[in-house]
Amino acid sequence: MIAFEAEDCGYCRQFDKQVLSGWSQTMPIVAVNASQPPDGWNLKSALFATPSIVLFCNRREVARYTGYQGAEKFWQWLQGLHSPASTSIHPGYAG
Repeated sequence: MIAFEAEDCGYCRQFDKQVLSGWSQTMPIVAVNASQPPDGWNLKSALFATPSIVLFCNRREVARYTGYQGAEKFWQWLQGLHSPASTSIHPGYAG
């Protein structure tokens, strides 16, 4: 999973503080100040806002969360992905 951020993005800083700083999931996440994925990785469509958190499988986008409306909404989105990655996503999330 990649969190696409921008240096001047206040919502990105909130995401970093409220979610990334305590990340303890087995699914890795990397925050980058970029608007494009690594070479050979494919987005379904261009990024238009930050933060944009994109889940990839075999270098292809499979899910995207755009913007940040607080940690609880993010964990709800992640929990609802119905994938092996969504199992036991966040121990503090009560759902």
